[in-house]
Parts: sequence; structure tokens; C-alpha cells
Amino acid sequence: INIIKKMSFKNIYLFLLILLSTKSILGKEARIRLTGDNKWIIEVDSFPEPHQYIATAFYKDTLSETGWDFLSITTNNFFDDKIQAEAAGRLEGSLTKNRIFTHYNNMLSSSGKLKNDTYEFFKRQEEFLLSKKNEYKDNSILFNAYLLYLQFNGLREQYNAEVDDNMKIDNIEFNVMNSFGDIFDIDAKYNRPNFDEMTKEEIYDYFLFNNHCSALFKIKDDLSDIFFGHNSWFNYNMMTRIFKEYNLNFNDRSIHSHNVMFSSYPGAIVSNDDFYLTSKGLIVIETTNTNYNTSSYDLITAESLLCWQRVQISNRMAKTAKDWTQIFSQFNSGTYNNQYMILDTKGVEFSNYTKIEDNSLMIIEQMPGMVEINDVTDYLKFGYWPSYNVPFGKNISKNANITETIKSNPKRKMELYSEYDSCSRAKIMRRDQNNVTDIESMKYFMQYNDYKNDPFSDKKPTESIAARGDIREENPGCFGAYDTKLGSVKELKENEIKTIYLYSGATKQVTPYLNFKSKGCEKISHEGIPDEPDFPWTTFNNNFNFNE
Repeated sequence: INIIKKMSFKNIYLFLLILLSTKSILGKEARIRLTGDNKWIIEVDSFPEPHQYIATAFYKDTLSETGWDFLSITTNNFFDDKIQAEAAGRLEGSLTKNRIFTHYNNMLSSSGKLKNDTYEFFKRQEEFLLSKKNEYKDNSILFNAYLLYLQFNGLREQYNAEVDDNMKIDNIEFNVMNSFGDIFDIDAKYNRPNFDEMTKEEIYDYFLFNNHCSALFKIKDDLSDIFFGHNSWFNYNMMTRIFKEYNLNFNDRSIHSHNVMFSSYPGAIVSNDDFYLTSKGLIVIETTNTNYNTSSYDLITAESLLCWQRVQISNRMAKTAKDWTQIFSQFNSGTYNNQYMILDTKGVEFSNYTKIEDNSLMIIEQMPGMVEINDVTDYLKFGYWPSYNVPFGKNISKNANITETIKSNPKRKMELYSEYDSCSRAKIMRRDQNNVTDIESMKYFMQYNDYKNDPFSDKKPTESIAARGDIREENPGCFGAYDTKLGSVKELKENEIKTIYLYSGATKQVTPYLNFKSKGCEKISHEGIPDEPDFPWTTFNNNFNFNE
């Protein structure tokens, strides 16, 4: 009580906000302050002068029990935005340093260190960002990019300051964890695949290794709720998961969402899955599209903002789904070419007469040098919006050379995955989406795989909602769908405590279950992840501000 009496109104508000926003994440608590001689001090458990702290973090280490750690960071708006950003990064780097090291090692075992050209690309991109300092005052996007840089740089500097020499990570190599989506296209720019010489099987494997995710927005038949869900496809040793909440109380007027919660990884200040909720009531999800147009790789440039940067900038600056697409379309790097879906829950009202306004569900698809934006709200009104690594936009599909590379070549025609309306997951979602009536049925749908019996899967365990690359008969690999995140719009809008339902691991709807000792996985590092991951469904429950 005496401490509260000494605090300003702003800091009392911040103090209460911290308590409310971290109800369910009570774990290790740490705070950070800056001394008069510009030294960063991180303290745990004992906080003699709370009003002096720039940021507070709660970290709950529960991955071994649930498959997920949980992290919440709140900053103090009494301080300059740039100081807040760096403080948030430093706190995260300190609290999660052990997870960062194991996650980085796991990634190296699968993909190795950055190739020289890719390393130089990231270096030039960082130099480009720092060269724009004189434009920050006049360009809100660049200013927010600089805040992101300060947060990321604070994270990597604090990590390297606290670990032993054998655990240090090169500053540019740190991009592996923030940019593992962008890396695919940067590598391809310098090591271009020759699709003309690939067999059908080789192109199919290229598709599998370069695409990620299944996603669904589903409205109930009586229009009383909308369910949304996403699962990530990639190497199984990426299952070092952290669900995060950032309450970054920046003062700049271009920032409209100060709170964002998202699925993430150690060493990353973004999702990369992607799966976000913002305090402007936006739900942001994506799936990846493959670019077969090798000539367009010339348009991939370091003098741009990487995809992960534009995503978090859009999350912070956007008031609406339409705003989000407009912000994201600027400074296009041509890397991590996805279909982003943005549901603006402010345009959805559940009552005796459900109302869904136009532009409530927007999608934006990207290729090097171009974006395509569509309002797909009408699809949702009449049942559902699916997403499965095949472009919806005709211009995007044409630009990606899907027709020339796959459809028009009789030897390589693969309707199974290249046709938007009739690929395997399109058929499965069209058939089964009506079975989604509540959270439990949504869980089942997002984990669905019955490849042995489902005619739409063509006996392929990778052709279902939740892929299993490890049980392929030919060329098994240690990859597939390794998580699910989902929720209910009605719950988010009406409940004080917001709930996101989380699962970490491969689907258990088919056997054998995932085992890192099985063929295809036995040589893959999976530090911190059990040999046989067997995690339950869990929840992230939080007093999240969904209507800022």
C-alpha cells in the first residue's frame, strides 16, 4: 500500500495492468531497469522500487508437462518507446536463454548455419533498416520497424551477455530464429531450383518442405459463433514452443494495438506460425504459398522489410483488417510468401440477429514484387474459409507459375495439391467442416488424419489436415503438423478471461505415434523435446485486452 501511494496515476494503472494481465502466468518474475550510467539491471523476485522498472516479465517453464512455455512482458509507458522496446527484448533474452540455445541447436541440426549469401543478405537488410533513421519521424512504418529492431537486438545482446562462450550466437545468425520463413526464399534467390528437371516426386517433396500449415475459420450453422484454428507444418524438432503476450505500452500515436498474444519460439519476437490476436480485436493467421517463378527471385531485395517485421508492424498499427493488409503490403521483401487471413472481430456481432460486416475477413497474398488483397467475408457468412498452401488469388497463382510448372505438364500434373478448389485438403475441408460445432469438434478437425481410409488423401499421410511426414512409406522425414492453436470468437468477445486452446505434437489420429528414434528422425537433434512427445491439450487463459 505504501508503494502504491508513492506511484503516479500512470504507474498505478501500469501496476494494476500487470497484475490483471498475468493472472494465469504466475511463474518466474523478473523486472528490468536502467541505471544513470546506462547499465541494464535485471532483478528477480526482489523489487525494492517498482516505479523505476521499465518492464516486467512472467515466465512459466511448463514445456515438459504441456508442450508449451508461457511468457508475458509488460512495459512502463513512463519511459521512451525505444527504451521500452530494448527493455522488453532484454528481459526475454534473459529469461529464455536456455530455451534459445537448445532451439538454435535443433534448428542447426536440420538446416545448418546460414549460407554465405543468405548471411550477407541479412546483414544488408539490417544495415538498410538502420540507414533509415532520418526517415523515422516522417514514416510510421519505418519507426515501428526500428522499435522491432531494438527489441530484437536487446534480446540477442542480453542473451549473449549472460551465456558462456560455448553458447554464444552470432548476431546475424540470430536471424535463423526470427526469420526461418524468410530464409527459404532468400536461399532460393541464390540457389535457384530447376523445376524443369525435377520429377513429379521431387517437386512434391519441394512443396512439402517449403510449405506450412492448415487453417480454418468456421461459422456455426446457427451463426452463433466463429471458430478459428491453425496448425503448423515443419520439422518436428521445432516443437520448443512458447506462447507469448506482449503488453508494450508505447506512446507513439501510430500504434493502436499495444497488446498482442501469439504462438512463438525461443529467440523470436514474432510468431512465424503465424497465429496472433491483437488488442484491436484482430485474429491473424497464415499458410504458405510456394513460388515456382524463379525469375521473380530477382525482385527479392534486402532493401525492404522482411515478412516477420511487416507482420508485427501491421499487428501494432492496424485498427481494422483492411488497415492490416494496407500496412503489410508496403516495403515487400518478396520473402515468406504467404496467404494472411485477418478477421476483424469488431465487425462481428452475435445476438438474435447475427451481423458480419463487409471487410471483416480479409486476405492478403504475396509474391516478390506484388500483393493481392481480397475481401472474403461472404465465404465466411455462408459457412467457412479454408487455407491450405494453394493461392486463392488468380494473379498470385499466375505469378507463382503454378500452371507452367505443374498443371500444364502431363508428367508432373498433381491436382492432389496444386488445384485451389480440388486439392486434397480443399476436398476434406469442404466435406468435413460442417462437423465443427464446438471447441472439441474443432480440435478433432484440426488434428484430422485418416490417410489409410480417406479417399481424398490418396493413401498419403501428408495429404490431410495434419500431415505426418515421418510415416511415409517412401522417403520418410522428420516433419509434419506439430501443433494446433484454436479458439472461439464468441468466447473472446464475451468472456473477461480470454482462452486459447493449445496442442503441441504430431496428431494421434494415426499410428505409430511420433518417435524421434524412428526412421527419418533418428539423426535429428531434439534437445528439450521428449523422444516420444505425448502432451495433452492445454489452454492459455488471460485477461487480455481484446477491445482497446
